[in-house]
Amino acid sequence: MKVTIFKGSSIVENHVEFYQLVSAIQTGKFPNRLFAPSGVMSISGNKKNILIYSGLVLLKLDTSTNEELKIINQRVKEMSTTRCCFKNHLNNGVNVLVKTDCLDGHHKTAYKQVLESYQSFLGLDALSKEPDEKILCQLSHDSDIYYNPESRIFEVDLKTRKNIISEHQLIEHYREEFEYQVKYTQKVEELTKETWQKYYRTLASNCYNAGIPVALTLDFILRSTGLNKAIKGIVKRTYRKLAFGKEVDKEPAFSILFKSFLKWNPSVEPEKRIFIERIIYNSLTRGIPHYYTAKTVMNELGLKRTRRESIESFWEKKGLLTVYTEKQHESDRFPKTYYRLRMENYEAILHELMTDPAHLIRLKKRLILMDKTSPAIYSRTP
Repeated sequence: MKVTIFKGSSIVENHVEFYQLVSAIQTGKFPNRLFAPSGVMSISGNKKNILIYSGLVLLKLDTSTNEELKIINQRVKEMSTTRCCFKNHLNNGVNVLVKTDCLDGHHKTAYKQVLESYQSFLGLDALSKEPDEKILCQLSHDSDIYYNPESRIFEVDLKTRKNIISEHQLIEHYREEFEYQVKYTQKVEELTKETWQKYYRTLASNCYNAGIPVALTLDFILRSTGLNKAIKGIVKRTYRKLAFGKEVDKEPAFSILFKSFLKWNPSVEPEKRIFIERIIYNSLTRGIPHYYTAKTVMNELGLKRTRRESIESFWEKKGLLTVYTEKQHESDRFPKTYYRLRMENYEAILHELMTDPAHLIRLKKRLILMDKTSPAIYSRTP
């Protein structure tokens, strides 16, 4: 679990693990610094953005005497849900941090329930009421800081079913899977200044399909490549759309000749690979050798018209495809756009664009044989 250290109220200095924060308070390592209990934050202009929500709730307990300070400090430690507590920088109050199972976006609900619980236990009505999840807390020096990494998780009632397991279990369970998805994504997408948005959409899609929770995906991204508001937005939107059945990035899932999918040169984009392999596959299985309509492409691959036409143009210029429009049957009301593989260039183009075209080249004889035995209406060259 990470939190952000601020220099002043608007300069992000570092993101640290929570146990490192505890150590810093104990030793006085970061004088005149603030930290964000709610997790990892960034600054955009004057606005603070929560990138990874920690689930921590901060209670600020003000006291009027040293005796009251000692009593409240001791009583707070008796609460099994207290993750950490320490004296504030003015030495006239106690800061209490409670780890909850709250979901991102419901911090005020968590704060209210934690506040009511501690008020009831301590018998106090004057606890500081600051439910803002973006609130910052002054780092103080307290050599007697209390820290219980095994504190009981405070269960927030959001009327939502949740499975509660420790952070350590979650991280160990999913870390290896995330690293696999990163390697898998890097085979089809490069992380560059021009392609970073598509890279993170694809990575988020793969992580979603692998069952990695969005909070952990964001945490792993932060640890590996860094995280900002834009990346967080891409990841969360991708998860949200996939959860509602709207697929965002289908390249890996759509490959039907996956044995060859990763053997194209990097310059051949995933959509172009999938487009041509679909034509090959349909030529072998649908009984209409080398034919594939533009409408089918748009429906099956989810391509917009401009993108489809761009891919058509790429393969046509390479000499692997013929694109034409006509009525195939008398019953057709309107002409349709069709594609036909140019078998005379098939092998040469694959050698040019692939690192290992062996599998697709082995299909050449089957394609030609099917062309010769197909119904007359389909056997001519457009």
